[in-house]
Formats: sequence, structure tokens, C-alpha cells
Amino acid sequence: MKKIMTVLAALAIGVAAQAAEYTYSVFVNQKNGESVEYKFANDPVASFDGENLVMNVPNEEGTENLHIAYPIADIVNLTFERGESAVKGVKADMTVSVSRDMVRLSGLKAGTRVAIYDLAGRSVAEGNADASGSFAAAISQLQKGVYVVNAGKNSFKFIR
Repeated sequence: MKKIMTVLAALAIGVAAQAAEYTYSVFVNQKNGESVEYKFANDPVASFDGENLVMNVPNEEGTENLHIAYPIADIVNLTFERGESAVKGVKADMTVSVSRDMVRLSGLKAGTRVAIYDLAGRSVAEGNADASGSFAAAISQLQKGVYVVNAGKNSFKFIR
């Protein structure tokens, strides 16, 4: 009976581990050398408001979002990382930098297809990562709104 209970407990732990959600970290890397990390259980949300990058961060109770603003002029880049899941080795190693005028990706495999879509699903920019695994697209001509970037197996949203 103890052996059966031990096996059932091990199976229950294995199933629970498989159901673990990804966590996301967003690093705001600033010109003064500071790097601030925000951890999210769901996709992180960052937007632009005038001259500021605004991070929408859940408060400690998870009941509302705090809006933390950083002057865009003080930011070197943003790094989005997806944490380890219950499945070993699943991690996004891509670096994303979004400014008012450009979206830049690095850390991709050379030739990775990258596409930017509006919310209607129309492609507004596309291309392939260069030999160094980088991709850049001008976004200054895009209308204000939400866009989705797909780069290989990674996707993220940004608000222009």
C-alpha cells in the first residue's frame, strides 16, 4: 500500500509540475547602469505615454496594476525573458528593444522569420534576422495601437 501511495504521490507531483506556468521577467536597462527587473505570471505589458515608457505591474496583492514610468531618454533597452518551465530547457534568449521609432531584436538564430502584425492580423513589417541574429524594423510610420511581433517561436505585444 505504501508503494502504491508513493507512486501516486510521485505522479501527482509530476502532473502538477507539468501544469506550471511560465514566468516572465522584464529588465529595464537604464543609461545610469541600473537594471530593474519585473516578474510577471502572465505576459508583461509595457506602453508608451508621451516621453515615458510605462510598465503595468501588479501590486503585491494582485488586485490592481501599478503604472511605473521611466523617461525613454534614460533607457538603453528592455530585455524580455521567459523563465524556465517544468519542461527543462524552455527559455527565450531573445533581447527586445522597443523605442518610439524602432523595434530591435537580437539573440535570434540567423534567418529567423520576424513579422509585426496589427490587431486585425495584417502584416505591417516583416523580414529575417541577419547573420548575427539581429532584426530591426522602423515603426514610426505605424498608427497608434497594439501590435504583435512574431519571431520564430517567440511572440510579444507592444503598444505604439
